[in-house]
Amino acid sequence: EETVQASRSAAAGVFGGLLYALSATPLVSILRLGGPSAGNVSAWTRRAVLRPLSYTIPRDCGGFALYFGTYTLLRTHPTVGAWLGTLETTDALDARQSEGKSGAAAANAASAGGSCVTRDAEPEPTGALSDLLTTSVKTVATALLAGSTAGVATYLWRSPWDTLYKRAMGWRPADAPLLSSARFVTSPRGLKAVLISGCTWAVY
Repeated sequence: EETVQASRSAAAGVFGGLLYALSATPLVSILRLGGPSAGNVSAWTRRAVLRPLSYTIPRDCGGFALYFGTYTLLRTHPTVGAWLGTLETTDALDARQSEGKSGAAAANAASAGGSCVTRDAEPEPTGALSDLLTTSVKTVATALLAGSTAGVATYLWRSPWDTLYKRAMGWRPADAPLLSSARFVTSPRGLKAVLISGCTWAVY
């Protein structure tokens, strides 16, 4: 089931990446190269749209698919839960607490039926707050891990395609490496994006 969910997220990512590439690529070319003039629309389209799309479509479709597919897989996979400890969602915890309260109420009702003295409901277990806190921490940790890993996977896919794209457009040196640790640290889509991704999903 986890694989099915991840596959669906990845498929949605492919579609989203395609829309992004088709809309963003011409816009970037217009901003960096200027728009076409009356006499060179065809040549401009080939250079500024069609040629870049051969790089940006696989870059963005693969990047979006990896990002959302990786996040969903790690967020829902039982192996991650086992690594962080037994995960229990807030809904499951609420249901368990509700069952406990219902049981206590039923016991009180039965006791009241045999006695004139009505007993108050049993107080909520003191461990409930601790359970909720533990569950919340584990949930946040899972989201942080999944979001950060998704960011790294996306960068490892996007960076080579982005370098090829910028080489072809003359915006990056022809000998620029497809992957670079220095570029990962300094690029807005590198380490910074990975940290933002992890923190965003953790907050969410």
